[in-house]
Amino acid sequence: IIDYNSSVEIKDNFTNPTTPTFNNYFNITANVSQSSSVTTADFSVRSPNISFYSLGNGTRAGDFWNSSSVLINYVGVWTYFVNVTDTDGYNTSSQGNFTITDTLIPNLTITNPLISSQYQINANISINYTAVDDTSVQACLYNITSGDSTIVSTSTLTNCGNTTFTPSLSGYMNLTLSVNDTANNVNQTTIQFEI
Repeated sequence: IIDYNSSVEIKDNFTNPTTPTFNNYFNITANVSQSSSVTTADFSVRSPNISFYSLGNGTRAGDFWNSSSVLINYVGVWTYFVNVTDTDGYNTSSQGNFTITDTLIPNLTITNPLISSQYQINANISINYTAVDDTSVQACLYNITSGDSTIVSTSTLTNCGNTTFTPSLSGYMNLTLSVNDTANNVNQTTIQFEI
């Protein structure tokens, strides 16, 4: 959008990186014609949940005005706005979009059974763990195999809650717990214990 009463024009604007990631630094740059007559270049962003954040007046380097920030909360499509005012008080504005992606795997810790612990056949064994993600944990599942890779037990965990199982075989067992978030980033942990 250009205010034709102004002698200043925003030729182009872009983000760096072009696909910013969650919780990381990004930069918005506006290429402004007749930049020497510009007094302010205000930058702001709107998050996917429609919250506005002012990034303030940018810094000038030749015809380029820049503003930097760290996006700390919402994954999805963001809109950025640049409003430039010249020495005569005229302004022009421009906007663009960028998408924040979540590339971080969930944190996963198995607290029970303990590594190298021993249990009795037919004992009720708790599978306890914590799964935490910067956005949201979507699915959790476990798989228990014997030393010869025979599947002893497998299940998707409702609401990613803790569970129990009762072993009917003896020997060394491997518990593999997998967790994925809403961006399908997966973390998997395996421990061994003995029946």
